[in-house]
Amino acid sequence: MDLGQQIQSAKSLEGIEILKPRLSSTEFNLVSFTAVRNRRNKVFIASTNNYVDGMRVKQFLIHGGCSSILVPFANCEEFDTVSLKYGDPLLYDWKIAKRSELVIQQRHKRSVFQIRLCTDNLPRENPTVLMDELRFAICQEDANWLLATPRVLKLLSQADAVLVNKIAVSSLGRSKYGSLGQGFLNKFDSLQLSKVTLYFPVEAISLEGGWVKLSRMCAEVERFKDMPKNFEEYEDDDHVDPYDSDEE
Repeated sequence: MDLGQQIQSAKSLEGIEILKPRLSSTEFNLVSFTAVRNRRNKVFIASTNNYVDGMRVKQFLIHGGCSSILVPFANCEEFDTVSLKYGDPLLYDWKIAKRSELVIQQRHKRSVFQIRLCTDNLPRENPTVLMDELRFAICQEDANWLLATPRVLKLLSQADAVLVNKIAVSSLGRSKYGSLGQGFLNKFDSLQLSKVTLYFPVEAISLEGGWVKLSRMCAEVERFKDMPKNFEEYEDDDHVDPYDSDEE
């Protein structure tokens, strides 16, 4: 049975679907997650099973303009779910940053939001990375939903509500995928060979076995990556960059 046939029914872990790994070789035991570059030189996490505090993000772009993690809502229903989970003003602070990002922080604790990548194709349980805040890209549709939902809008300051009104009359569209920046990636070491990048815990890389071993690992990632059929055509035009929103 080849690696691609090893995917079996999932078991649930804190609401996250965990599949039997595609990359079952013990050589991958130290790998935290993987990324692949498409024909347009855009680099994406090599899996559609990624989770931000339990919320699935199917596609993540390695994005130089993002400082940490930025996640789009799939729709307003997902925004509503997030508002119910983090809507207690005694526990969470909400604010608008960079004109079109919703930032959620826990008031009394740090590093509480769990990030897990590539949960379906590595041989061990992926390390959980803890982040201090959640960042969501707000599009025009999200802003209009927010303005029509008083229980959520009141979580923001008056100044932030003004920014939401500006987004609501903008042409800012919904992003197709999330962004990972250096605030997250600097928690790992990485090694790139051709189209594939392997990410490891800091100082965990072992070059025992040399380039042949690493090349074989990268070839397996390329072969068994879990990406949409049109992945090779993704480019910047497909990503609504919140840093390019209209000037205030």
